[in-house]
Amino acid sequence: QQRMQERIGLLERKCATLQRRLSAQVLQARASGPAGQGRSHPPWLQPLIQHLGPRTGVWALAAFSNVDKALRTVTQLILQRSTWLWLFYVHLLVLYLIVASLTWSSSTDPASTVAILNQQMTQAQQLPSSLASSTALSPSAAPSAAGSG
Repeated sequence: QQRMQERIGLLERKCATLQRRLSAQVLQARASGPAGQGRSHPPWLQPLIQHLGPRTGVWALAAFSNVDKALRTVTQLILQRSTWLWLFYVHLLVLYLIVASLTWSSSTDPASTVAILNQQMTQAQQLPSSLASSTALSPSAAPSAAGSG
């Protein structure tokens, strides 16, 4: 009984320590600047902590903060140098052109999925009409169909 009470006390102290660490991380993130839309921490942090616990929240916030800081630094460097900014725009244009050319080439390719599906649909639509015409022409088809069902 007493051993269980000691274990519960230990777990409560650990939980309180982790909660203080998480609160400190959130306060530190607030002091370092906004994380988008005027918020000091990401909107997914609180639900993450509620579902997975404060330890996961601390790790996720640390990972998010590091990646966010690196991306913001790169963005600031790009914005400060006009040549880099133009290279960034050109690289986006090239990526869009690649995607557009791949999309166009796959849609005009006769072996594309859409063309194959269209061909199969056309064959399926022609099949019942050819069966109906062959059944109407051959009188022996009707008894065999009735006998098999």
